[in-house]
Amino acid sequence: MDIQWKEEYEKKNIRRGRVLYDQPEVKEYLKGKDWWPSIKVGESITAGEGLRHGNVTIVLFPAVGKDSMGIVSGFLDVSGDKPKFVDVYFVDDFVRYSTQDLAREIKPNNKSVLGKVPDVPKTKRPIKTANKGYHRFETLPDKDFTDAGWKIHWEPPETMGVKLEGQFRGQPVFSAMNGMAPTTFTGYDLPPRKGRNTLNWFFPEHKPKFNGHHIFWDIHSISFGGPGALAKVDYPKRRDHPKGFQFRTHYHTGAQGRSSIDFHSGVRFGPYNYNISYEFFEDGRFIPIWRRHGPGYVTESLYGYGQPEDYKGEENVVQQYISAQAFDVTPGTQDGVEVQYFDGDSWSKPAKEFYKEGEPGTKLRFTNPNGSQTIDLPMDRGMEAVVLKRKPDEIGPAKSQAMRADDLDVELDYYHPAQYVDGDQIQNQRVILWLLLEASMDEVPHPAGATAYAALAELQLKGY
Repeated sequence: MDIQWKEEYEKKNIRRGRVLYDQPEVKEYLKGKDWWPSIKVGESITAGEGLRHGNVTIVLFPAVGKDSMGIVSGFLDVSGDKPKFVDVYFVDDFVRYSTQDLAREIKPNNKSVLGKVPDVPKTKRPIKTANKGYHRFETLPDKDFTDAGWKIHWEPPETMGVKLEGQFRGQPVFSAMNGMAPTTFTGYDLPPRKGRNTLNWFFPEHKPKFNGHHIFWDIHSISFGGPGALAKVDYPKRRDHPKGFQFRTHYHTGAQGRSSIDFHSGVRFGPYNYNISYEFFEDGRFIPIWRRHGPGYVTESLYGYGQPEDYKGEENVVQQYISAQAFDVTPGTQDGVEVQYFDGDSWSKPAKEFYKEGEPGTKLRFTNPNGSQTIDLPMDRGMEAVVLKRKPDEIGPAKSQAMRADDLDVELDYYHPAQYVDGDQIQNQRVILWLLLEASMDEVPHPAGATAYAALAELQLKGY
C-alpha cells in the first residue's frame, strides 16, 4: 500500500533535520529506503548526552525498507544558534518481542468464527480504543459533581494535567491537585542506584543535568499529550468495600487523532502512554494511581547505549519512571496546616521544608490546627514526599504558583521538586505536598508493548 501525505516544516526544524541527515552513517542507513523526518521541538522537556535541560533535542527518521522498518534516532545540541550533531542510534527492533512476531507464531484453527460472534458493545470496550480505535468520552462527569461524600470540581489540562479541587463531607481536602501529575520523569540508562534517593540518583549535581543517557520531563496537556480527562468510573458498595469512583485520565504525545490507534496497537516506535487516575471512597480514602503501558525506548536504551544484550545481568538501569504529583493540602481549613512525621517509632513536627524517602511504618500527617480534620499519607519504599511552603515563583498546583511551560526560564531551571527545599517554615502555613511514585520498568516482564506498570499511594482522611 502506497500512502502519501504532505507536511510543512519550519525552517528551524529543517535545519535540524539536515544536520542529522548529513551524517554519513545516517545516509548509509537510509539508502534504498522510504523515510520521512519526525522533528519535534522537544528541548523544553529534555536533558541528556551530558547536556542540561533545554540544550538537547531528538530528531527521528522512520525508514521503511522492502521487508523492514526502522528508526534513525538522533540527538542534537541546540544550546546555540546552530544545531550540532551529538550522537545517533539505529533501532530495528522497536520492542524485544514485537506483537507482529508473536502473531506470526500463532497457528490459528482452520475454522473461523469471524462474523459469527457478535461484537462487544461499545460501552463494554476499553475506554481508549472503543470508538473504532479512538477514545470515548461519554462517561465524563460534569465539571462539578458530588458522589460518595465527595464534591469535586475539575478543569481540563493546560500543561500539568487535569486540575481538581476536592471536599469531603462539605469540608476542604485539597484546593488544587494537579493532575494527575505535573511531571512524569522518564529516565534512560541510569547508573546503579546504590541506595540514593531519586534527587541524588537522577541529578547528583543538583542541577537540571541528568545522570543517565537522557530524560524527559513529560508535559500533560491536551495539545501535547492529550486527550486528558477520559471518564468517571463508578464503584458500587460491595460487601466490606465502600462505595466510590475513579476519575481517569490518559496522556501521551500521539494520544490524539489517527496516531492514537498506532500508539495503542503497541507496534509503533516508542508506544507508551499513561493512565493517571484518582480513586475516591466514601470512607475518606483517596488513591492516586499512575499506570504506564508499553516499552518506549527500551530497546534503543538496551541495545544502543552500551547495555549487554542479556539485560538480566546489566548494571545500569535501562529505564526508570517517577510520577510526581502535587497537592495544595487543605485539611478542613484554608488558613495553614500543622505537619507531622512518624518515623516508625515516634511523631515529630518538622519546622522547615523537607524531602523524605518512604520506609515501611513511616507516615506524613497534615492537620487542621483549629479543628479535627487530618490527612494521613502512609509512606513505603518506592515513594518519596516533598513538603514545601507555597510560593509563587515555584512550579506547583496552586493558582498562585508557576505553571509548567508558562515561563521558559522557570521551566528550564526545573528538574526535581526537592530543589525547592530551602528552609522556609511550614508549620501553620499553606503547604504543597509533592508525592513521588517510582516505577522500575526494567523489572517488568514481557516487554512487548502490552505490559502495564502501576504505582500508587493511599491518603486517608480522619475527623471529617
